[in-house]
Amino acid sequence: MKKIYLLLFLLGTFNSYAQHVNDSIETIRVYCELVGYNPNVLGIGNKVKVQVDFGEEHNFWGNDGRDILVDEKGKDIKFNSMVEAMNFMGEHGWRYQDSYVVTVSGQNVIHWLLCKELRVGEDIKGDLKQRRNKKKKDTPEEKAEKEKFNDIY
Repeated sequence: MKKIYLLLFLLGTFNSYAQHVNDSIETIRVYCELVGYNPNVLGIGNKVKVQVDFGEEHNFWGNDGRDILVDEKGKDIKFNSMVEAMNFMGEHGWRYQDSYVVTVSGQNVIHWLLCKELRVGEDIKGDLKQRRNKKKKDTPEEKAEKEKFNDIY
């Protein structure tokens, strides 16, 4: 019996060391804003025009539609309501945070603030595309560069 107690005492006094692996990936919280309004002048119609503000630069002269979401073909994504737009954003990992309404020229403009956790260095837009991301016309230098490769192939 003394041998068992001695064995337990010796095992209990040994310091054990283990490697600790830090699985946590550094993330940051980012925000965007859904802005929705009725595009018809008289407020008639059931479609809502939705823009997404990721905090990028805006046109100095006003709204030029660069923040409107587009599909893979570059066509505007149309939403029936702000809830449909939120469901769309939710499918892309965004969560509702807060909302408010501003009335501009008698028309309600709905603002919804959304948030998302991203890994450091990850693109805030993910796979979402906006009009501002459409391919612009090639400059003459870019056209000349492409023609060089067309001659090779």
